[in-house]
Amino acid sequence: MFKAFFKLWIVVFVPLFIMIFPNPYSPLDRLNEYAKKSWAIKTYQSTFYLLNKSLRSIPESQWQKEIDILSKDFGYELLLLPIKQGDTEDDLSRALLSDEFVYQNTDPGQLLRRIPNSQWAISLSLNPNENERISRSASGGIALLKKELENQPTEQWLRVTNDLASRFDYDIDILSVDDISLESDKLSQLHQQELTWQYDQDYNLIFYQMLSNGHSVVRISSINENMLTAKIFTVIILAFVTAISIAMFLWVYPLWRDINKLTKTAALFGEGYLDKRSVMAKTSVLARLSDSFNQMAERIEKLIVEHRELTNAIAHDLRTPLYRLRFAFEMLREEGVSQQDKYKYQSAIDNSIEDLDHLINQTLILSRYSRATDVTLFTQCYLAQTILKEVAYFRDQHDDLNIELVIAKDLEHRQLFVDEKALNRALTNLLSNALRYANHNLKVSLLLSVNEGVEVCSLIVEDDGKGVSDEDKHRILKPFTQLDSKEREANSGHGLGLAIVNQIANWHNGSITVEDSELGGAKFALTWPI
Repeated sequence: MFKAFFKLWIVVFVPLFIMIFPNPYSPLDRLNEYAKKSWAIKTYQSTFYLLNKSLRSIPESQWQKEIDILSKDFGYELLLLPIKQGDTEDDLSRALLSDEFVYQNTDPGQLLRRIPNSQWAISLSLNPNENERISRSASGGIALLKKELENQPTEQWLRVTNDLASRFDYDIDILSVDDISLESDKLSQLHQQELTWQYDQDYNLIFYQMLSNGHSVVRISSINENMLTAKIFTVIILAFVTAISIAMFLWVYPLWRDINKLTKTAALFGEGYLDKRSVMAKTSVLARLSDSFNQMAERIEKLIVEHRELTNAIAHDLRTPLYRLRFAFEMLREEGVSQQDKYKYQSAIDNSIEDLDHLINQTLILSRYSRATDVTLFTQCYLAQTILKEVAYFRDQHDDLNIELVIAKDLEHRQLFVDEKALNRALTNLLSNALRYANHNLKVSLLLSVNEGVEVCSLIVEDDGKGVSDEDKHRILKPFTQLDSKEREANSGHGLGLAIVNQIANWHNGSITVEDSELGGAKFALTWPI
């Protein structure tokens, strides 16, 4: 189970991590960059048009000065950049020279476009850079702190900073400007009364602000913002991964458990325990598979039981003609057998051979229709005409019987998609069975009805014999079942005729029922959906 869970975990989270964390293959980054570029072009294309118009109205030598003046009116950085050419030309330069908008997904994001017919491009920052962002976040609070200090005498500054430090989560110190180590540009900013900041060795932000006396500096030590952000992000990712992993486990474990149960049941069934069935909750993912397995197991068990019964029945029915053959051959070998006895034993041999041949043929026919339906044997045919011919032929052979034929008018000239030969055989078997028990009357019907919106065709054969008892109505359709051994001996039957009719009904997704006939005997109805 853990191996399957690990594979599923890899399949789920590896693509997720590729999408979440910045990398060249992340589709989210590319989609986000495309969305930002589309938004920036739509928002600032008019601004670039006005900038280009303003610059084209003055000499190129004054462009930088004009950009410096215009940049004061922009919230973010505005730059004039040269476009590389010749050997130093890169992808950015080629894109600019083709007069396209170029978006750079940097910090801050930048939108660039070439000034028409020049070797210069205008770069507009779309959001504040790191320096602007940090300065804006701290400038207000530090200005208030500076004001608070300068409202007090110099000798009170230490007391004021100590009082304020208890209310803040960072350190506040008053230092001499000579004790501060800053880069020259930041030191220059400090002397100009501007807020200055830098990172220490632990990547903590340190802010510096010159006080009004010109030689004292207030230093504010801030927390490590990157580390805090990384921790929060890590906690969120871990919580997300843990929650999804638990959900995956809660889904995989029942699935693995049900697969194990189904596997064990299938293994036991394969070892010969045919009564084994898969027991699974209806809410299980494998519930439908379990039901299908149980249906398959039922069919296999039924098939094996029927095969065993069929094999035993065939063996039993083979004994009688074989015994008769053996007895006849032994008697023919005896000396002094009269010519009349020889003729009797030879007739017994011929009858036994015919009986064996009939048994083999019927068994082969039953086997043929016991397989899955072969749709290639189905054709569009006028079944009513076929039945009409078969009944007429049967009348000619048995003119002592009164045979009534009823065919629905809707079926007289309608083609049906059926196995014509199989249904003709079913009718022949039903007529042969009725012939054994009928006294004087037979009735054959081909009817059409509608059951739950589905057209159903019925082939019915009725007789005026003694009928079939209720307990025998289902048993009679099984192979080698004879209700009366007297008729069997007289007609050389083997009990396969009705079993073949039952299989032909299944062949057409239909069924056969045995009921009491209005004629007084039995009524066999073979029905199937059209």
